[in-house]
Amino acid sequence: MPAPTDKGTFTLVTAKTAQEVCKHYKPALKAQELLRPDQTPHQFFEIMLAKELEVEASRFLAQALPKREAVWWACTCVRKASGTQASPKASAALAAAEKWVAEPNEANRQAAQMAAEAAGGMDSPAGCAAMAVFWSGGSLAQPGKQVIAPAENMTATAVAGALIHAALLNEPEKFAANLRGFLTVGVAVASGNNRWKESAPPSGTGFRR
Repeated sequence: MPAPTDKGTFTLVTAKTAQEVCKHYKPALKAQELLRPDQTPHQFFEIMLAKELEVEASRFLAQALPKREAVWWACTCVRKASGTQASPKASAALAAAEKWVAEPNEANRQAAQMAAEAAGGMDSPAGCAAMAVFWSGGSLAQPGKQVIAPAENMTATAVAGALIHAALLNEPEKFAANLRGFLTVGVAVASGNNRWKESAPPSGTGFRR
């Protein structure tokens, strides 16, 4: 079974070791058993794929990527899986997430939350992608209320949710193969070979890489 690969490097992943990435979340036991102190993120990712741990590889890469790139990965895969079948609300949620990717400011972050909730929130692929934006920074509280900062791993959690939901949209019996296809896209994103079209320089607040 072919494994996504890009010559052993994830150019846009800043963590030097896989263990550094895993500090932000708790991998499943099967993944933990494969983790070694000297592994690079790419090495750990490839080992999980070799063991057919696609879900864990998705969770790991979502945590390893910068938030903007992680959301872009989710949007790309959800669009691919949805095709022309996406509902208007799902399409709006994806558009809101992509708008934030192109211009990650506070207004776009807040707009993504509203679009995510309308699309079904964490129960839908597009809703997960848009919630990943809302959880990228800023505050979870209503404007003007005491700031409640999101946990650092929340964007990655929503991105992984988007991928898993999307992999079940078409031929759910091929879930693992569908998810592996998404991981190929993720490798391209992590290597800097799949990027969005810049519409404007980042502005405002509410964004943390």
